[in-house]
Amino acid sequence: MRHNLSYYCLRLKQLLYLGEAVRFGSISKAADANDIKQPNFSTQLTDFEKSIKQKLLTRSSLGVVPTDICHDYYVLACELKNILDKAEKLPDANSKTSGVMKLWTTDGLASIYLAACFEKFCDTYPNINFEINFSVDMPKLDEFDMAVLFQKPKSKSLTIAAEHKLAFSLFASKEYVQKYGTPKNAAALCKNHKICSHGMHTLKWHKWNALMKKAGHLITVTNSTFMVLDLVKSSVGIGLLPVSVARLEGGLIEIENIMPRLMTEFYVVVKREAVSNSKIKALVALINDETAKL
Repeated sequence: MRHNLSYYCLRLKQLLYLGEAVRFGSISKAADANDIKQPNFSTQLTDFEKSIKQKLLTRSSLGVVPTDICHDYYVLACELKNILDKAEKLPDANSKTSGVMKLWTTDGLASIYLAACFEKFCDTYPNINFEINFSVDMPKLDEFDMAVLFQKPKSKSLTIAAEHKLAFSLFASKEYVQKYGTPKNAAALCKNHKICSHGMHTLKWHKWNALMKKAGHLITVTNSTFMVLDLVKSSVGIGLLPVSVARLEGGLIEIENIMPRLMTEFYVVVKREAVSNSKIKALVALINDETAKL
């Protein structure tokens, strides 16, 4: 007769209770040792006996004595406890996983997602070390295990493990706004305000490129999101920043009346043969979780 999982779970529980009762020679002592209420412990044993229609324990004021039929069940209970003890002693597979994970991305994406993921990932895989490289140019296939990038990969050896969107908007510090005011429109921005720009943004968005061509006070152009962020925080000028990053910084004001937020996709890319790797899947899951919070 085939039984369901609930039935087997109950049987396992009853066997373990029986084994403890026989081992201690007393239901009350067994219950106390396992931090279980004595009536509940006793009920499990009584129900066990009723279900198999056999008397397993002879009860008295001195404790319990196993009956002849109880012996076979007690052997099973001991075997079951040994199996569970062995399972508890099995080493954590994650703690044995070691090696190096090579990551590649831009400095902006790394600051948004990867940094927030490392603490949880390193707790799960304490023996994994990271090699993290930042650059604008796509690395060779043998130079990374995972890449977080703004463009879909062209190589057939790579697969997209996750895909998300990132919003950019103009930001200025409170100090900058207090000193120079807030630009009322695009013309005022280009004529009267200092601008800090990321070189890749002019290539990515035509609207931003058109504004930068008209900018009268383009203070700096850099290839670093960190640099743009630091310049804006230091009140050097107004800059285009990832909204999720700017929100984490105190004292930055979003300038929403110049243009709508600019959107871009980014991709978590891994080698096709490594897509089912447990370490890769775990890190991808963490990146997805962090993205959902932003």
